[in-house]
Amino acid sequence: MVESMASQMNQHRRPRNFKVSLSKYMSLILRHEAAKKGIAIRADGHVLVDDLLADKQFVKWGCTLDTLKTVVDSNDKKRFELNEEDGKMYIRAVQGHSMKVV
Repeated sequence: MVESMASQMNQHRRPRNFKVSLSKYMSLILRHEAAKKGIAIRADGHVLVDDLLADKQFVKWGCTLDTLKTVVDSNDKKRFELNEEDGKMYIRAVQGHSMKVV
């Protein structure tokens, strides 16, 4: 019961078209603003999923790894990739980076 109440509370904080808003926000962070937001990004564009989920907006929306998987799997243009390395999950935008690091 507590989990369902927490889930309902998080739903109220989400935009009307949540998946689209989340996808756009993921693109913004992963293509342009990871370093600006203090999220470590590798030269290949990967960031730790845990670091991404710690961002204020992701926390506010109640995002989880499953939430990200849903967006990655349902994106018809395949804008994102999720990969597991050494037991840790990483995510990256496939193209369109403006950061010099990537």
